[in-house]
Amino acid sequence: MQRCRGSFCRASRVKGVRSSAESFNVYDLLKRAITAETPLAVANVVANNSGIRLALGTKVLVFLDGRTEGSFGVKELDEPVRRDAVALLAREKSRTIAYKTGPEEIVEVYIESILPPPPLVIIGADPDAVPVVKFGKQLGFKVVLVDHRAGFANSARYPEADQIIVCQMEELASSLKINSQTFVLVKTHNYMRDKDILKFVLKSPARYVGQLGPKARMDDLLTDLSKEGVGLSSAEEAKLYAPTGLDIGAESPEQIALSVLAEMLAVKNGRLGSFLREQSAAIHPRD
Repeated sequence: MQRCRGSFCRASRVKGVRSSAESFNVYDLLKRAITAETPLAVANVVANNSGIRLALGTKVLVFLDGRTEGSFGVKELDEPVRRDAVALLAREKSRTIAYKTGPEEIVEVYIESILPPPPLVIIGADPDAVPVVKFGKQLGFKVVLVDHRAGFANSARYPEADQIIVCQMEELASSLKINSQTFVLVKTHNYMRDKDILKFVLKSPARYVGQLGPKARMDDLLTDLSKEGVGLSSAEEAKLYAPTGLDIGAESPEQIALSVLAEMLAVKNGRLGSFLREQSAAIHPRD
């Protein structure tokens, strides 16, 4: 009969655990996941004050759908770590969590969320797109530039762009991949073209859709879309930012790019983009 101490049985404590390198190649799997832009969390043992034979540095990979690669060799530790890793990954957070394995015994696991860079799709390769592409890349976005003119959208003009797509606007749906993490900026400076693009991007899973231009122009666009039978749900309206950008008095292309990208970062990080001095909460709150 097994005798348990805390939530772990003695049989599990003396069993011993193979290292990550012995059981699977963690770094190879991690490299493949990053290359495929697959979100995952790395759960890494950083302290072990318990009777479990668990080497520091033992790692388990956890994917957003709950799949795992590797094991700590103890079911009662694997499951809570998996559960916490999925929750942190969904919130795009990392954290060290202490797991109690006995009355005075703790295993500490650092769970690091590794996320692919969010795509930033810029539709319109006019000269004012140059600082948006440059700053967007510097801020950690995967920058995709789209235009129907090869003479405007090319790597010579936009060396920082991760991808350049040259296509007609009616080909967007078949040429452009948009997911729930995608930020879209529409800036063709052509009313009819912007209207056709909005039909597609507002109905896509995009997280953010920014439309460059004054509010009156956006009101006209929405009115015309409605006349054409394109109704927007509350969720679709909520992800539309028009005029796009924060109110910082931007005038030059560089200042406008800063304003737009600052708003995108605020949306990405769940912030309002207000003055820090007006906040009473910590800038970096603990989870």
